[in-house]
Amino acid sequence: MYATEHDGGTDVVDDDGLTAFRRAEKRYKLHRTQIVRTRADGRRKGGALETREVDLSAVVDTLDLASLARQPGTRVSVHGAPSSEFEVHGRTHPAAYAIDGHPGAVLVPNALSVDEQRDWVRIAVTESCEPPARTNHDAALGPLKGLWREAHARPARYVRVQSTDDGGAGPETETETGTGWRHISPEPTGGDPRVNLAATRLLEKMRWATIGPPYDWTARTYDMDAPRRPVNARWLERCVHLANLAATVRGADASPFAGRFAGLVNYYRAGDALAGHVDDAEVDTSKPIVSVSLGCPCVFLLGGTSRDVAPIPLLMRSGDAVVLAGLSRRCYHGVPRIFVSGEGCVDGRGVALGCPEWLGNPDAWPEEPDVARYIAGGRVNVSVRVVD
Repeated sequence: MYATEHDGGTDVVDDDGLTAFRRAEKRYKLHRTQIVRTRADGRRKGGALETREVDLSAVVDTLDLASLARQPGTRVSVHGAPSSEFEVHGRTHPAAYAIDGHPGAVLVPNALSVDEQRDWVRIAVTESCEPPARTNHDAALGPLKGLWREAHARPARYVRVQSTDDGGAGPETETETGTGWRHISPEPTGGDPRVNLAATRLLEKMRWATIGPPYDWTARTYDMDAPRRPVNARWLERCVHLANLAATVRGADASPFAGRFAGLVNYYRAGDALAGHVDDAEVDTSKPIVSVSLGCPCVFLLGGTSRDVAPIPLLMRSGDAVVLAGLSRRCYHGVPRIFVSGEGCVDGRGVALGCPEWLGNPDAWPEEPDVARYIAGGRVNVSVRVVD
């Protein structure tokens, strides 16, 4: 074991150069191995990719929190309501749980109903990435208006990038389809760089969108005067509800969830991960962050105030929420893995992990078949916080 210094302090790493948090990330991340076969002529040929089995025996499943709360002396001591719901001030709440050793972190399994989850996912993928929200595409391409619509249009649409060199596609081979979009004929194929400008590919590469005042990573401040897409009113109402619920569980040290709100929508696809980090950009980091998980389940690592603290791994499912407040606001957390159907991963009950059928199956959600197909292959996370 030895120590490494960085701007945030000192990390203790093992002989492999890994901190305890990084070792947990490596343990749960997606590993794919290519099967190589030898043909009859002796030549080797690469085959399909196989997903390496992951050991989830140490992961705490949010489905088990109620039973853990009833068992004294369990591996992870959980405090919360022993049933699925309880009342506070005359209003019914989902059960909430605080885990020993992680003060300020409150878990709320099944925080959203099926209808709410569908509504949140639909808004997240069809509206939240629309300008004036900022996205991970803005730096290279600018605001992409109508991305969801164009990604599902036929024939295929490509974003129009203002350039003196248009890759050989002149006006006679293009048809305008709206501001910033075009159809290219003949369709680009192979190594043509314009393939990367296809609306379908850009949607698949969408990773985040801001809601409320956007964060300026250079100045490390929120741009309170910038145009923004406001936090959805229904989302905000539910997040305030969850923050108040968490305050009831935590008690006297709870800070009010009030002020000007901002947030982020994160879009995960198969194989994506979010590295361990601390959310410390806000003026008052004692105020909660409310985070809601939608779509495919994931491993969520809840760590300590340094990377050398071994995190607790949690299996978060669609509709689950976590509220981070107090000391937990200064703790590392991350998502090393999401579980997409067909990868062969199962939970502790032996049930295959993947997006819930009622959310990711177009036949079960015929009103929004495209949204169902999208979320079946990934995960959406909505986080809301107070920024002043």
